[in-house]
Amino acid sequence: MDVRPVLRMHFKPDLLYKLSLPGAPSEAEMHVLENAKKAKQGKGRPNVKPAQEELTVESFKDHLEAGETDAARRIGEGILKERKPMDVLIGMAHLYIKDEDLEQAKRMLSLAAMAGDERAMTWIKIAEVAALMGRDGKSLRVFAAEEALRINPESSAAARLVKARGARKVVKAMG
Repeated sequence: MDVRPVLRMHFKPDLLYKLSLPGAPSEAEMHVLENAKKAKQGKGRPNVKPAQEELTVESFKDHLEAGETDAARRIGEGILKERKPMDVLIGMAHLYIKDEDLEQAKRMLSLAAMAGDERAMTWIKIAEVAALMGRDGKSLRVFAAEEALRINPESSAAARLVKARGARKVVKAMG
């Protein structure tokens, strides 16, 4: 009785598939393997069903920049339940300002400010979003801009946000 080893032991699944050898994965299995390989290498997103959106800061930013506010809000709220990254807090504040929910926006910016950060750019972002709230965000805007200046005394953007009258116009001019 001649027993031959299974080909799967000797060849990678993609080679078995390409050569149509016995024991090769199906087309659907190959698709899943390729997606997993791409995700592992960081070249693509893993195959995620729409109902299970990725709760990542990157996914949140993608939806926010694309203007998909409902998806951004859903992802942002999911991330905030798990952890409170600075970019998501600032982005959520921006969404609340668009919805004219200034109390929630202040809360998000305050959480971002309390988390603290030693990057001037983060404090400038907080100040810019606070400036969009007008008078309601003035004290937070000034505080965040002063923090940015403390970290980077050369920051002209922070200096403008500390002194600015009509800070909304300054922020829009900067963007």
